[in-house]
Amino acid sequence: MTKKCEVNQRPICKLCHKYCEKFAKSHIISRGFFTNTLISRGTNQSVWDMESFCGSGEGRKLRNALYDCSMLCQTCEHNIFAPLDQYAIRVYRDFNNAAFLDLSDMSRGLKATAKAQGIEEAKFILIQGVNRHLLRAFFASLLWRCHASSLIELKAINIGQTYEERIRNDLLSNGAFEYVDAIAFSLTSLAHECLIMPVKKRFDVDGRQANGYTIQLPHLEFRVSLDQRNNPYDFGVVNFGEYGTSKWEGAMSLRKEYDTEKLLIFQTREALHQWRCIRNEFRKYFTNNPQRNKHLIMTK
Repeated sequence: MTKKCEVNQRPICKLCHKYCEKFAKSHIISRGFFTNTLISRGTNQSVWDMESFCGSGEGRKLRNALYDCSMLCQTCEHNIFAPLDQYAIRVYRDFNNAAFLDLSDMSRGLKATAKAQGIEEAKFILIQGVNRHLLRAFFASLLWRCHASSLIELKAINIGQTYEERIRNDLLSNGAFEYVDAIAFSLTSLAHECLIMPVKKRFDVDGRQANGYTIQLPHLEFRVSLDQRNNPYDFGVVNFGEYGTSKWEGAMSLRKEYDTEKLLIFQTREALHQWRCIRNEFRKYFTNNPQRNKHLIMTK
């Protein structure tokens, strides 16, 4: 159970439960996600002038993303949370060690489907050298921070005592976070230059279900499952074959059992209903090309 700091007592860190001299300035979502985005890239400036609102209509100006000054000690913030944030920024904002594959380079069916959906520019981003454990830990830490924080914008987020304690213990002991998964989408439209705090969802894709949250950061949308069941948006490890000098093989999921250091992110302009159409055509592509699907692991 997360401990609260009582009046006239020294601050108690909500993660390690130790007394501290003062709390750290802890970002719920790191400021790095709000600078050097697809729109502001190269300017080293934030494009943000935000106001936040909760369900009751209360709101306030947010200058540097969203942070809580009454939650974590300096040690937990700098040794546990900050490294996870920095790593996630390198992967999801900077696309570090990434290559890009246009759908039009794959098959006529995928090219036609992309054109019919008005997303001819859609592509897969393949990021190499990814540590899936660190990314699972990042998403777990993000949900834990939203739950533990007392900020008015986050008071409706409740992951439950079981997951609160499980994530807390895993953060302190470098656990596996096997109950967390996240599928990432890069959305390039100006309409997605926004922040939407975690919204609880029951994901249902082709009859497969899991509980989780949708999270939107600037030009990034995540389907984060918090469940022992697999993330329904996962469709396995995919081998695209050889393109140029690179072997295109990777997975969108962060599942531990995927023996690959390559992460796939689907990039398009708009909302994810377009992904469903591409995904269906993608399945046909591998079904009709057996020589390509020998490494395809379809999620059960």
